[in-house]
Amino acid sequence: MQKILPMTMKSAKVNLAGSRFLSYLACLLAILLWSGWIVLSRHGAQTTLSAIDLSFVRFTTALVCSIPLWFVYNWRRIPIHQLLLVSWSAGVLYTTFCFAGMVTAKAATAGVLINGLLPVFGAVIGYLWNRTKISTLTGVCILSILLADAMLIGGDWQKLGNPQGIMAILLFACASLFFSFYAVAVKKWNVRLMDIVVWIPIINFITILPFWLGSDTGIPAASLTEVLLQAIFQGVVVTLFAGFLIAHTIKTLGPMTSTMFMASVPGITALLGYIVLQEPLSSIEAISVVICMAALMINSRYGMRTFRTKNNFLK
Repeated sequence: MQKILPMTMKSAKVNLAGSRFLSYLACLLAILLWSGWIVLSRHGAQTTLSAIDLSFVRFTTALVCSIPLWFVYNWRRIPIHQLLLVSWSAGVLYTTFCFAGMVTAKAATAGVLINGLLPVFGAVIGYLWNRTKISTLTGVCILSILLADAMLIGGDWQKLGNPQGIMAILLFACASLFFSFYAVAVKKWNVRLMDIVVWIPIINFITILPFWLGSDTGIPAASLTEVLLQAIFQGVVVTLFAGFLIAHTIKTLGPMTSTMFMASVPGITALLGYIVLQEPLSSIEAISVVICMAALMINSRYGMRTFRTKNNFLK
């Protein structure tokens, strides 16, 4: 008995270490997929596909792939206003604004502005809605993020200092605002992962369909390869697969460790944008990316837990 017990404990330790290794691996893969989504969306926005086309392709594919989940989903009653607001804020409002901004701004700009502004808007929404106050450290991190955003815009002013560029900045800010509302709302209303996976494709497909039918679509002019690439990555890899990956990592590693990993998205996006899209970064832009990442990581590790990053609903 004395020999069996240590062996059992050793086996348990090995299994635990293996499980944590797989969790870290899943978290890194989720980061790469999220960063890759920004880069692929930036690429798609430069083709004949419009922002409405990209959203239509995304939610049509997600709807088709989520149909098998309907048979195991518990169709519980959820107030319709909660379903609509959560689905739209993480759906057509978020994605269409992102895609429209990516027509002008490069991937690094999208990565820093969209992700960096999440804690800014999250703090504001949390205070207005729940009267939740942030810590002094979180306030300093938010000011650092705003400084990084200003540096990024200034470093690329030649491209952003025009009506189209300013519009792109506003579009990214609006997208971040909508997703921040979504992150706060899913916690306040206790929206579950399966609710999100099932309802977001349904509601957003119904919403985007009339807009797509009334738009001047660029899908017929796009190559089949491009449409399939966007459909698979947008509708399956990001909407469904990445969501489950993040859910697993938060469950096994905890929300704090997971959000610290996700804070690296702006930097990885900038790197992928440089490698895949040949979008160079000036020294000022590179510094702004580093400042944004550092502020996000410090806030997720030491800041008051009044706001989580975009994956808080999976906690």
